[in-house]
Amino acid sequence: MSVARLLPVTDGDPLRALQEFLSAWWERNEIQAMLAPTQVKPGSAVRVEAIVRRDELDCVDPLAPVISGNAASLLDEFSREHGTGKIAVVLRPCELRALVEMRKRKRTTPAVDATEVIGVDCLCCYPAGEYLRKAREGQAGSLLKENLEYASEGGLTPERLRTACQLCDWPAPVGADLAIGLLGVDTNTQLFLIARDESTDLKIHLAEIVPARVPEDAVVRREMAIAAISEKRARQRDRLTGSFPNLFADLGSALSPFVNCSLCGDCLQACPLYHGELAGMLATGGMREGRRPVLAELVELARWLSSCSGCGSCEDACPQDVPVMALVSCLSHRIRDGLHYRAGDPDQPLPWLVS
Repeated sequence: MSVARLLPVTDGDPLRALQEFLSAWWERNEIQAMLAPTQVKPGSAVRVEAIVRRDELDCVDPLAPVISGNAASLLDEFSREHGTGKIAVVLRPCELRALVEMRKRKRTTPAVDATEVIGVDCLCCYPAGEYLRKAREGQAGSLLKENLEYASEGGLTPERLRTACQLCDWPAPVGADLAIGLLGVDTNTQLFLIARDESTDLKIHLAEIVPARVPEDAVVRREMAIAAISEKRARQRDRLTGSFPNLFADLGSALSPFVNCSLCGDCLQACPLYHGELAGMLATGGMREGRRPVLAELVELARWLSSCSGCGSCEDACPQDVPVMALVSCLSHRIRDGLHYRAGDPDQPLPWLVS
């Protein structure tokens, strides 16, 4: 059973409270390096960087309403470079879902599996270009404030957010060693720190840093807020994917959304879960890679889509503005519904594996 502890916020500054906690947690757990979203100075882009000194935590910004790629895809290189000591990573829910699926598919190393994972409730993200423009105009703080208010109220998802955030299955981290609770929480006064279970709470020395427990009714309010937001996003997903009702009706309907696709492959390179499932289909010269039967490639394609984490890195990388995320979400949910599978659930095995 998870253990929720209360982190007080002073002066209405949840980011500072979180940075101070991470600093104390870093020291107590003897962390050697952390992969986390950082902002070096106001107005600059938020990027995922390796933090190797405790004083660099002042630049860590897990609350910024923007995402630059999926950090799960960087973990292997990060662990090889810094894995001689204890390492940690800060992930949004979609990034964590990708990591969980990578683990299920045996595509992680022991060093990656040993990484301490901190998950953060997602406040939704704006398109990177819009956020950077607002940040340069000194308005990034207003975007964060708006998102924090949205988090506590559980309001409707603003339509100007990234498509992936509008389609998100579940905005809270599942399977993290430590979750930062924001949704359904008055972040002007407090944050929730949630250890995965009692043994993890002891292992990461959470009680020594934040002894107060969150009242049970507050935990329930957060869970209700997350469920309400998820339901609203499901309705938004139905609206956005409603433009593809005949996706499987005929070849023309299936291919029409890709009319502007240049086959550059940027979307595939950006996907943390892609492992060559389309290599044969996209091969040139009339020769499919490895001469695998088309049916085998379609099966692998379906398995890949079923594990989609919904991070939206594919659409962010597309130079032709193809509605990749809506298309992938439509396909992946149809496949998952048939398999009764929930991507990113660490307790649910891949549906096609035989034990």
